[in-house]
Amino acid sequence: MWADNETREDLLGYQVHADLLKEIVLDPSMLPISIGVFGDWGSGKSSLMLLLYDAIEQWKKEKIESNKKKVIEENVRVLQIKFNSWQFEDYEETKLTLISSILDALLEDVYQHKDAFEKADDFFKRIKYLKLGVIVLNLSFASS
Repeated sequence: MWADNETREDLLGYQVHADLLKEIVLDPSMLPISIGVFGDWGSGKSSLMLLLYDAIEQWKKEKIESNKKKVIEENVRVLQIKFNSWQFEDYEETKLTLISSILDALLEDVYQHKDAFEKADDFFKRIKYLKLGVIVLNLSFASS
């Protein structure tokens, strides 16, 4: 029996699905979009997400190598956030940690691209207040 570990090696033939999802995510006419990935335990959801992550990273590298100036002019950016929900016991803890992970990733991305976000100083403040709210909610659920 195989171990139930996600992999970047396409053992399940999911690359075609990852490529399709990449095309959807990168198509401006499809945005905003929410995509749900559902399946039984061990069906390859995490592996699919790793394949998608790698496909988008490869696309970003190709865009930068092909024409740096054009990429800068288009301001094309994709932020991918990895989150493993299996490490949490209950639904509320998972939700709050997911929100916190998203806010952390947004803050880091904004910080890394600070020149592009000089007009967004208030954005930092808003995110910090949202993060504080998540921490307070997390503490309140932990104490109950």
